[in-house]
Amino acid sequence: MADTGAVRRSLGRPGSGLLLRAPANRTETEVLCESLSRLSGVTRAVTANIRGINGQIERILLDKPDIDELEDMLNKISKN
Repeated sequence: MADTGAVRRSLGRPGSGLLLRAPANRTETEVLCESLSRLSGVTRAVTANIRGINGQIERILLDKPDIDELEDMLNKISKN
C-alpha cells in the first residue's frame, strides 16, 4: 500500500465520489479546493441566469397592461 492518498480516500464516508475520482497525486485539500472553485463558478452562472430571468419577467409584467389593452382593442375589432 504505497499510495496512502488512495487508501485514505477509499476510507472516507460515502458521498459525491469527488475524492474517489481524484488523481492519486493530488491531496484531499487540493481536490476539495478545486471542487469548491468549480461549484462557486456554477453558483455564479446560475445566479446570473436567475437575474436575467427575473429581468425578463419584470419587463413582461411592466408591459402587461399595454398588452392587455392591445388585446382588448383587437378583440373589439374582431367582433365588428
